[in-house]
Amino acid sequence: MSDVLPAPFLFHFALPVPRVERDADLLEACHPWPDVAALGRDGKAEERSEFGRIAVGWNETGLGVAVEVTGKRHPLVYDPLEPWVSDGLSLWIDTRNTRNVHRATRFCHQFCLIPGAVAEGEPPVVQLPVPRAKEDAPTAGPGDVSVTIDVRDDGYRLDAWFATASLHGFDPESSPRLGGYYHLKDAELGDRYTVVGPEFPFSGDPSLWVTLELLD
Repeated sequence: MSDVLPAPFLFHFALPVPRVERDADLLEACHPWPDVAALGRDGKAEERSEFGRIAVGWNETGLGVAVEVTGKRHPLVYDPLEPWVSDGLSLWIDTRNTRNVHRATRFCHQFCLIPGAVAEGEPPVVQLPVPRAKEDAPTAGPGDVSVTIDVRDDGYRLDAWFATASLHGFDPESSPRLGGYYHLKDAELGDRYTVVGPEFPFSGDPSLWVTLELLD
């Protein structure tokens, strides 16, 4: 079976997301998002997928995400017409953690966080419709997602805070489990996926996403 399906596909992962202060350093306050896609690797395939650190935290005002990438030698790639192919983080959030459907609902969101956009005077966050969704999530308003970016000689640090208004249905008290997925893309360093790569339709299938448990 391992020759047909990647080992992580056979499991469902639940990842803890700690409560943090709005201005906390997430990479210090939270355990980095583990590279579960590395499970079952033979040590040869996808050797570069472990680049970068990603951390997630939350409180009643929203959800925070931090990304740090090091080891780069070339400038960031940015394509304003196709933000999903730019260097950066694509993030999917389902505020209802729907595990029994294969098409997104209005509670499913997709955002692209693009560090190279700032140098071009463009917004560093773009919200996209989830492919094949039954119903699109409401569009986040101006200021609902705040992003700070520090571009360095060997990479970048990106911090984003998704206010509750940007995540339709975000209600930690009644729904303390979210669905989540990421794709960290870099034209130089490679691609890192939460569990499985483009051989599976993770971008539009919430049943493939992991569970994010919002801890008190």
